[in-house]
Amino acid sequence: MLPAIGSQLRDLRTAKRLSLRQLARAVHSSPAHLCMIENGQVRPSLDLLTRLAHAFGLSLEALLAYLSEDEGTRASLEALAARIGDRSPRLLDPAWRALLLYARRTAGSEVSEGGWLRLHAALEEVMEVERVAGD
Repeated sequence: MLPAIGSQLRDLRTAKRLSLRQLARAVHSSPAHLCMIENGQVRPSLDLLTRLAHAFGLSLEALLAYLSEDEGTRASLEALAARIGDRSPRLLDPAWRALLLYARRTAGSEVSEGGWLRLHAALEEVMEVERVAGD
């Protein structure tokens, strides 16, 4: 279980193009401690997970949903991202997929390509409304 959490946190960090040193600075930790987490040697505290979520632009709930989702559900979303990510680049971002996993869990949506596409479209619409409202 620990290696999976660590590798998922590494995926989020690299997707944000952050070095261990940069992320450590942002979350008030050390690169060595984050490296140990990414390598599955230690568990992150809830406090550190909260700071990591903030650094990745996620809520703690979305990060926890991403880290705790079963492999089959995650694999179905990653397969969709691999298939249509060139047309929907947000799907290639692990942080975006974390939001989709959280939304799916919250809404109780089906785990299917159609279910993922509906959630993706709904989140895209929310983001567009927020962008327009902010302009």
